[in-house]
Amino acid sequence: METIAEKLQREGIELASIQKRALAFLIDDILLNGLLFIIYLPSLMQLFNDPQALSAALSSLILEIIALNLLYHTFFIWRFGATAGKMACKIICLDTTMLSTPSFLNAFLRACMRLLSAWCFYLGFVWAFGNNERQTWQDKIARTIVCEVK
Repeated sequence: METIAEKLQREGIELASIQKRALAFLIDDILLNGLLFIIYLPSLMQLFNDPQALSAALSSLILEIIALNLLYHTFFIWRFGATAGKMACKIICLDTTMLSTPSFLNAFLRACMRLLSAWCFYLGFVWAFGNNERQTWQDKIARTIVCEVK
């Protein structure tokens, strides 16, 4: 059975660097958090004088924030193989079997594991330093790799 490294070499595909992946992550988080800030700031501004009401409002937004993250990452990885951050960094997420964009299910699994990894002190991202394919937890579970765009 052909290894990931052999497939990449055969196809002339290069893995994305950790630095590019980190920059793409940062760009995506700035975009998502900026969008959330624009959407919710006006309604939250009215609650700044009431800490309990503000806390309750922020708590109720958690599910919406999770849903937005899952929707964003799932859709862009499934449809384009890359989020806006990855596009800006000229890197792409590929399925390890066919070296094509991931299926909807794998994109969703990847998005879920990305959130879980972030909640676990980003340990899943650190995982990329310990393997030759630079795979994070989300890459492992979704059977994906992140590569340079040709």
